[in-house]
Amino acid sequence: MPQNDNYITASRSALERLVLAHDGDMALLYLYRLLSGDRNEENAAGALCRTLSEMQAASEKLQRLQLQPVFSDAVPTEVPAAAAGSAAKAAEKLTPMGVDDVAAPPPREYTSAEITAAAEEDSVYASLLVEARNLMGRLLSTEDMKSILRIYKDLALPGDVIMMLFAYMSDVYQEKYHGSRLPTARAIEREANLWASRGVTTYEAAEAYLAERSRITGVNREIAEILGITGRDLTPAEQKYVSAWVDLGMKTDAISIAYDRTMLNTGKMSWPYMDTILRTWADKKLFTAADVEQADPRRSRRNDAPAGAEAAVDVDRLKNFLNNM
Repeated sequence: MPQNDNYITASRSALERLVLAHDGDMALLYLYRLLSGDRNEENAAGALCRTLSEMQAASEKLQRLQLQPVFSDAVPTEVPAAAAGSAAKAAEKLTPMGVDDVAAPPPREYTSAEITAAAEEDSVYASLLVEARNLMGRLLSTEDMKSILRIYKDLALPGDVIMMLFAYMSDVYQEKYHGSRLPTARAIEREANLWASRGVTTYEAAEAYLAERSRITGVNREIAEILGITGRDLTPAEQKYVSAWVDLGMKTDAISIAYDRTMLNTGKMSWPYMDTILRTWADKKLFTAADVEQADPRRSRRNDAPAGAEAAVDVDRLKNFLNNM
């Protein structure tokens, strides 16, 4: 760190882009440069116990995101009482995740000249434009090309990850709209922001993410069939219940039992009633049909009854036997 006691500043926008990039080496290099003022990649590699190639890759990403530390000699003055009160009130608005309720900065607006230059100088971006045109089934507008450039440069997603994103969006729209609608650049950019926020920034991470999404989609479809829902998607409210059950760790065979009991006890499908059953089972660590049956007190009484005891007699079968005598 420099010998003087300079205050080191970083803009909120820069920090947000750094966090969204989900790249530890890039964040470390940014902080190293912020603290030391040294932009030498070899020095950074030694100080951070990284290889030179890792620091060079991180430096390239910082350049693509246009993230450069800013130094200031200004010393902050004492915060007035009124401002401190406002800060305290703002702190009360923090969400459980620790993120305040401030709108995200607007997306960067690239000029036509910047788009043209990127397409001519960067073969990866040029290839992405071709794939995006094929995905959207039309010539790209300037706004479309801006969206793709923001995904590539501002989110710093690698080209192979963006290709996987395109393929995923194609599958989603095909399954949902059966060819009647194609993805828009805005929808693709929204999904790209979601991927970046979840750390899906490498090929391996994208593979794992898509595999998990596929698994969850299959589970949701199986649960919908158990509930007699076919020929349509789950509504947002229904999906919220189903996702909660999956997150609780409930298996589909246990969900099937809960559905049967809901229909038997209420005579209809009651989402809140079924939700209560499943949450009660989850609290008791009953996640499978076997768990539920094992914990059934009626089953326990039957299992504990001595051999030949009257309690083990099937009353209905006995009545039928007597009636037929």
